[in-house]
Amino acid sequence: MRDPDRAFELTEDLRTSSELHQFQSMRSRSRDAPRKTIDVLIIGAGAAGLAAWRELHSAGLNPLVLEGRDRIGGRIFTDRGMPSPVELGAEFVHGKPKAIWSIVEKARLEVVEIPATRMLFSLGDLRPFPAYWEIVKKVNRQIDPAREISYQQFLSMADALPFEKRIAKSYVEGFNAARAELIGVPGIALADRAAAEIEGERQFRLVAGYGSLISGLVAGLPSESLHLQTKAREIRWQQGQVEVAADTLNGEIIFSAARLLITVPLGVLQTLPETPGAIQFIPPLREKEAALRHLEVGQVVKLIICFRERFWQIHGRFAFAISVDQEIPTWWTQEPVTSNVLTGWAGGLAAEKLINLSRADLLERAIESLSHIFAKPKDWLWERVDEVHYHDWNNDPFSRGAYSYPKPGGLKAAQILAEPVNDTIFFAGEATDFRGANGTVHAALDSGTSIARKIVTAWRGA
Repeated sequence: MRDPDRAFELTEDLRTSSELHQFQSMRSRSRDAPRKTIDVLIIGAGAAGLAAWRELHSAGLNPLVLEGRDRIGGRIFTDRGMPSPVELGAEFVHGKPKAIWSIVEKARLEVVEIPATRMLFSLGDLRPFPAYWEIVKKVNRQIDPAREISYQQFLSMADALPFEKRIAKSYVEGFNAARAELIGVPGIALADRAAAEIEGERQFRLVAGYGSLISGLVAGLPSESLHLQTKAREIRWQQGQVEVAADTLNGEIIFSAARLLITVPLGVLQTLPETPGAIQFIPPLREKEAALRHLEVGQVVKLIICFRERFWQIHGRFAFAISVDQEIPTWWTQEPVTSNVLTGWAGGLAAEKLINLSRADLLERAIESLSHIFAKPKDWLWERVDEVHYHDWNNDPFSRGAYSYPKPGGLKAAQILAEPVNDTIFFAGEATDFRGANGTVHAALDSGTSIARKIVTAWRGA
């Protein structure tokens, strides 16, 4: 790694003859592998990669998308095994961002707005909690966005009651999948401003599932331009030339292009070489490595339980139930849709305490939390469990966590991550957002479209 004082340089190059020799020797080792040459390569078929694919295709280029999974969508993962869609990954549309709503309108997707009703479990009682947002705003409006400190440091100085600080901390850690001692307050303040611009306090669901948005995004794109179960392993590059060694079900293939767009999640970019799902750059992208140290991968545990009856409705119809003291502190219903499903959510530190549990142990903790919140015996709840759905994003080799958040100094790091490398390697995805939307689907879509336009401009100017 370079001198930390040079951590944010934006120029990448093959600076030494040894690095050039390494590039050439790696080419020779894969001489016998099948080869395919294309205009632009895209690694990752999540929201960012698919948005870029559509934009490049519309501009007349011939992009090829490599995806390690056997499906598209990335961290959008809709399970259709139940009568209603089950969202194992992204679920909510936060506000009315154009990137999402333009697809919704074009594909004529049905959307429902989620009521803002929240319940709070405290002191052994579950009761309506209409003051939730007011408390969070009261605390967070005290943030000085110019101070590069953590949220935990900020809370220690904030003028608020201990209960109010606990609510605000629970929100920040849960919503951002972040640890309070790691997430920087400038990012939180920027996110609050960005959310206000798109009515971010309003939340919506796609009735047919988030997967319907992905289907609308790729409608009409050529299927032969998508290679599933194609795991990029090594990227060998010099200015104007990229070769990607990828493992497929039929062995290794070398893909060559003049430009490469990488849209994999932050957790994959930070994964050490030789780890399943990792991608190695030859030569390394040293300035990007430095920037990555200022960004963090948030962790989430999301458990969807279908019960045989809606026992929670004795408390009336509500959207969210919160208990900051439980191992799984947040639960939500499918309101306004009538459903027997409850979804449990733990983000940040709460999730980190659960991510290595077996599914059986995780369900045990979920039932324990529900027993306290809804005052039901555990055995009674167990008897009413019908189906359980869960995806382990932390150990998913193509994700390695939920979504990104910036440490102190991380907004600049995200901006650097988004910068092209010698007009040859480009990056997109929610982790490259530095305008306050990181962690969201619309940030991923916007970044994919924006970077694709840069590639088109560079291509036409070549």
